[in-house]
Amino acid sequence: MKKTLLITLEFPPNIGGVGQYYWNLVRALPVGSVMILAHADDTSEEIEQGVLVRRTPFVFKIRFFHWIKVFFEVYRVIQREKIETLWIGHVLPLGYIGILCKLILEMPYTVFCHGMDVARPLVRFRKRILAGWILKAATLVIANSNFTRTIIEAYGVDEKKIFALHPSIQSAELAVAPDTPTPHSFFILTVCRLVERKGVEFSLRAFAKIAHTYKNFTYIIAGEGDDKIRLEKIARDLGLADRIFFQGAVKNKAELAALYSACSVFIMLPFEPYEGDVESFGMAYLEANLFGKPVVGTWSGGVLEAIINNQTGILVPPQNVDQAAFALKRLLGDSRFAQKLGCAGRERVLRHFSPALLAERLLSFLA
Repeated sequence: MKKTLLITLEFPPNIGGVGQYYWNLVRALPVGSVMILAHADDTSEEIEQGVLVRRTPFVFKIRFFHWIKVFFEVYRVIQREKIETLWIGHVLPLGYIGILCKLILEMPYTVFCHGMDVARPLVRFRKRILAGWILKAATLVIANSNFTRTIIEAYGVDEKKIFALHPSIQSAELAVAPDTPTPHSFFILTVCRLVERKGVEFSLRAFAKIAHTYKNFTYIIAGEGDDKIRLEKIARDLGLADRIFFQGAVKNKAELAALYSACSVFIMLPFEPYEGDVESFGMAYLEANLFGKPVVGTWSGGVLEAIINNQTGILVPPQNVDQAAFALKRLLGDSRFAQKLGCAGRERVLRHFSPALLAERLLSFLA
């Protein structure tokens, strides 16, 4: 494998699926083959689990020199580490660096795409032209799902150089620490950023429809985001503020594992509030499945690839509160069915979403 530099705006310890996607993947590749250059508030450089990670600010006050300065930072790393190829973690704006390196240094690059980063530019003329230029000039384009792949094809990119590579789940890191408490005995769980497209409003309303039947259940929502205040008001208006708990951001993987391990059902109901704002996969469904939990999602975007309907979870139409409530009732009222889905989900995650397997698949694309 060629010595590679991955340039990304998102990377641990920052919370988010994109950063975790890269971290799980890079650690499964041959040691020393990939270096990380990640955006951060301060500059630092260290070796983390055998991977050289350099963090530095990508945003500068003088707009005109913005990408020129980032390019020179990338150039210094390329020269020092003898980099042979680039991986661009976000088509816009990091794709500009890929174009500059190809034009000036004749260095090939691969673009990784995660859904909204290609869906949103598609509906804006100027950004559609720029994103299309970057994607077409890439040697390869890696999509996080087949759904994302279809969006990339809409740019006119040669389909022979587009490959789908799903996120992987590092099962060894999701272990419940003995001293990690869980706040409730029986609860339904959502873990996500609190933004409109995650559909938390609809899961709140679905819970309200079953709350009188399952009086011993609470609903825990773990995450932060711009939609939190509105969602808290909805919970109060539903008269369920004493049974719906907004837990805030998950502090670490042990806390996350404890939540997944103790919940009865995981629910997240994404929808597309406006064109381009779409869920391209849904790692949280796989994480819940890893703990043998059944999941409820929607027929939306790439969620159909994360959940196999009536096998690892239940899919319902987006924004359909009645169907979501029925799915919850079915899972809470039939423990054998819920256990069957959860066990099948766990087996699927372990068999098809390990970092080693997906790293091997990526190497086959690069060969």
